[in-house]
Amino acid sequence: MTVLSTSQVRALHNKSIFSSKGVLPLNPPVLSSSFYTCMFSKKGEFKPMGKIIAFTGAHCTGKSTAAYRLAENYKIEHPEKSVHVLCDQEALCPFAINKQTSPEAQMWIFTNQIRQELWLASKFDIIISDRTVVDAIAYTDVAGFDSLAQGMSELALGYISNYTSIKFRTIIENDFCCQDGIRETKDSLFREEIEDRLFDLYDGLLAGGNLSPKVMDMAGKIKLQ
Repeated sequence: MTVLSTSQVRALHNKSIFSSKGVLPLNPPVLSSSFYTCMFSKKGEFKPMGKIIAFTGAHCTGKSTAAYRLAENYKIEHPEKSVHVLCDQEALCPFAINKQTSPEAQMWIFTNQIRQELWLASKFDIIISDRTVVDAIAYTDVAGFDSLAQGMSELALGYISNYTSIKFRTIIENDFCCQDGIRETKDSLFREEIEDRLFDLYDGLLAGGNLSPKVMDMAGKIKLQ
């Protein structure tokens, strides 16, 4: 496996990461461990990252609700651990989202997700999020911003290993389609297109060995009662 320094990562955006089948490459480069050590060093002391548990899937599948419930259960079971929930970050985006999204909006959502996860992982033992960086890539790709989606995917290949657990919530098993003022709820085809793209992206990550089956729950087994 090739290891890149942070300076080399900047050159990756010119490379296409999607194969003819629309999946990720088998032998991706990853960021060097010094990158993350630098992110969490204080006065020369290394602080290990907290665990990041994330739900993933199309909008209106109850990801945020599931995240809050899981956080409550974790805190009850592990009162000695600090737990933080990271949800609905897209609502803070200063640009239009959903089908009216723009490259600026997608870049904001993608980079903000990474920034928030890294910062929170340096402060808390357990972070539970209602999305992963792959979600942002799926919306970017469906919007037709191919080059931007490819650049995001290159960075995601070196970042995806930070997730301790990823739980996929499918539309058919978790239909939470209600108007919340944030996400598109009237266009079911748009939601299904996002889900299909997410399946493709995660299948590529799993097939390429970038994501462990032990981390990825593709069955959507965690459902709200």
